[in-house]
Amino acid sequence: MAVVYEPRSFYARTNMKSSYLDYTNAPAVTLDSDQSQLIIDPKYQHRPDKLSYDLYQSAKYWWVFAVCNRDVLEDPVWDFVAGLQILVPSPQSVQRIA
Repeated sequence: MAVVYEPRSFYARTNMKSSYLDYTNAPAVTLDSDQSQLIIDPKYQHRPDKLSYDLYQSAKYWWVFAVCNRDVLEDPVWDFVAGLQILVPSPQSVQRIA
């Protein structure tokens, strides 16, 4: 039975191979002129889902930070540490993904 992920899910565009997911095919996130730089607060250490909820009213956009900051976030959770400066897309940019 094929699993169907909702469109805003990180896995929505990822193919299934047999009973497991293939390599991730994340949607493109366009960084507009209204993007901002943010220094990760200690309360968000290893918790991109919490920052996603506070910025976008949904924890499901945690992966946006990894896509927009590939040069500094090799691991989207364990590299998400307090004091790190990242690019953050505007809520309007993120809503265009869904």
